[in-house]
Amino acid sequence: MKFFAATVFTSLFSLALGRTGELGPTNYYSAAPGLQIGVANLTVKCNVTAYGLIPINNIKVTALVQFTNANYVGLGAPIQIESGIGRVKLGGDLTGLLGLIGIDSITAKVSELGIVADGTAEGVVDIAKILDLNVPNTTVTPNKPLFITLPQTGGFSVTAHSDGKSEIITAALGSVKLNATAHSKLLGNIPASISCPALPRPVVIGFIRAEPDFVAPDVPKKVYDLVEVPNGSLLGTAGIEFVCTAGSFGTFSLPTYVSGYIGNLTVGAGAPFQFENGHATVSVPQSIQKAVKAQYASADGFSVKLTSLRFSAQNASPEVNDVATSSPITTDTYKFKSTGSVSVDVPGSNGLLAPVQFTANSDAAGQLAYTYLDSVKGTLIVKQGSKTLKSIAFSCPQPTPRLGLFSVNVY
Repeated sequence: MKFFAATVFTSLFSLALGRTGELGPTNYYSAAPGLQIGVANLTVKCNVTAYGLIPINNIKVTALVQFTNANYVGLGAPIQIESGIGRVKLGGDLTGLLGLIGIDSITAKVSELGIVADGTAEGVVDIAKILDLNVPNTTVTPNKPLFITLPQTGGFSVTAHSDGKSEIITAALGSVKLNATAHSKLLGNIPASISCPALPRPVVIGFIRAEPDFVAPDVPKKVYDLVEVPNGSLLGTAGIEFVCTAGSFGTFSLPTYVSGYIGNLTVGAGAPFQFENGHATVSVPQSIQKAVKAQYASADGFSVKLTSLRFSAQNASPEVNDVATSSPITTDTYKFKSTGSVSVDVPGSNGLLAPVQFTANSDAAGQLAYTYLDSVKGTLIVKQGSKTLKSIAFSCPQPTPRLGLFSVNVY
């Protein structure tokens, strides 16, 4: 199977564990070529009914949701969901109330977990109808946050349309329902149902391009820790393999992944939004290292200077935003290796790219604005100690398909 959408993570309210701290290289994901990881922190409203009679409606809950998938797929190709994990957090105010009636633990079963997959034959998939999603018995400590671990998910698929048309497939969280039992020393077992309807316009966590003759690469079957992102924001990491040319040094592949986040899940038509706290990593392969060393035997290291790093947008302007034209980006210096590739951080080991700014089109209300990484140009600066031996120009044109990063609902 050539396409994987591998991991759905849902964590309501926030995470007790996971990658925390200021968003940046120290807690970003790494993504193999062809892989896209998106995390959104969004607010939904849930309704709770106890004993089938006592309703508590419109409880605001923050959901941290992650999708991992390939960047593209062929028409009619399967999109396989591989695995997932999640956590639910109940606030200390609620556990305090539970403690008053003697509740000391909770068990639950997920009765509905909808994944909205626009652009697929299925449209919406209810994972709970395919998999048995039982939440283990979890102890309640009054006035302390309660974290309920959701079971791993996996082993189902959706299918891209096969009607011959190019299409963008989006992945979003739909409705969620749980049947819970609260175990009380005073009242015995208290049945409760929790229902969180899908948002009127589900927040798209990731998008996939489906095109004729595309063949998606296999992507790692891996469960990733969740990165906590600010409420109302979207984090993304995406990987691609550029095919670059470097004059007499020939052609080489340059695996690249880019991470960053957008500080808002929605944007008004005609309003600005930006990709910020960006960071990129490129893997300089052994082939180009050997070619350089063959001509410059005394060379022991190199750095990279980017003179063009182009991002583009759909349903937003400018169509192309080059963050390196006015201010070239220079990396740290790295040693050549005798085997394997060298991983290069852009702009530096803990550096962040300048914000990439766009404005949603004034006529794009009701649509999505998409952002992509397009192309890279620069020089490989060959060094012997602190001495520069040669500056080798290279160019990495926009790949086909181009690398999708983010999408934002336009209102």
